[in-house]
Amino acid sequence: MTHTAGIFFSYSSQVDTDYILDKLSFLNLDRIVLAIGGDISVRGLESKDEFKRVELKFEKERLGKVESLNRALEGLDSDITFLVSGDIRFDPYVFQQLSGYFDENVGMVIPRIVPFPSRSFAGRVSAVMWMIHDITLENAYKRSKYFCGGEMQAVRHPSAIVSPEIVNDDEFLCHQVYSSGRKIVYAREVEVVNYMPGNFKQLLKQRVRINFGHLQSKKINKWHSSISINGFSEVRESIDILLKFYKRHRRLTFLLLVSFLIEVLSIMIAMVQSLRGQSYRYWQLKTNEE
Repeated sequence: MTHTAGIFFSYSSQVDTDYILDKLSFLNLDRIVLAIGGDISVRGLESKDEFKRVELKFEKERLGKVESLNRALEGLDSDITFLVSGDIRFDPYVFQQLSGYFDENVGMVIPRIVPFPSRSFAGRVSAVMWMIHDITLENAYKRSKYFCGGEMQAVRHPSAIVSPEIVNDDEFLCHQVYSSGRKIVYAREVEVVNYMPGNFKQLLKQRVRINFGHLQSKKINKWHSSISINGFSEVRESIDILLKFYKRHRRLTFLLLVSFLIEVLSIMIAMVQSLRGQSYRYWQLKTNEE
C-alpha cells in the first residue's frame, strides 16, 4: 500500500491558511504537515476530525523556504510526498490523480498550472508566462529532456536541501530526481490554479527572484530549466514554443511581447544581483499595499 503525505506551505497569509484548513477533511492523504507561520490564526484546527493525522510546524519567525521544507521533511516516511504552495487552489482529487502516474521508474509528477483569471494588465501578462511555461514543459516531456516545475510537486522520497541559500527549491528537487535516474512526468491533464501578481512591481520582483534561482542552479548543478535563459542557445526549441503559443493563443501576442521585455529585464537584474552576492534566503513577501 502506498503511503502518502502532503506538506502545505504558507506564511502570513490568513486567506491561504484558511483555504488549506477548509480542505483538510477532503484530502485523501495518510499524513499532513502544515508548514505555516507568521501573523495568522489556526484556531479550530484541534477540533477537526483530521487533527490526528495533521502535524503543525508553526514558524513564529520566518525560517525561509528551504529551512521550512527541510523541517517539514524531518521524520516524514512516505512513499509519495506532495509539496504544495499556499497560493494555489486545487480539487482534493488531484492528489489521487497525481499518485496514479507513479511507477517504479517515476520520481516526480508535476501538474499543469492554470492561471487564475486576472483583470489587471500585470496579471494577464503573468498568465501568458505560465502559458509559455506549459508549452515548454509539454515539449520537454515529450522529447525526454530535462524540465522542472514548481507550485505543486509529487515527489518520491524527497531529500533535504543542503543549503538554506537555495532559491528555487523545486528545481533542486528536480535535480535530485534526475540524478537518481528516475523520470519526471508532466501530468498536463491534472490542473491546479495559481494566483497571478496584481501589479508589475510584484511581477518583476517574482521574475527576478526566479531567474536568480535559475542562474544559481546552473552554477551549482550545471543545468537549469529556464527556456528564457537558454533562449538564444536553443533557438529551434524557442521558435517551436513561440509558434505553438501563437497557434493556441494568437490574440495574446501583444501580451507575449510585454512578457518578453519583462523577462529580459528580470534576467539582467538577476545577473547583476548574482554578481553582487545577493541573498534570497528571506525574499520579500507580497503585501496588500503593493
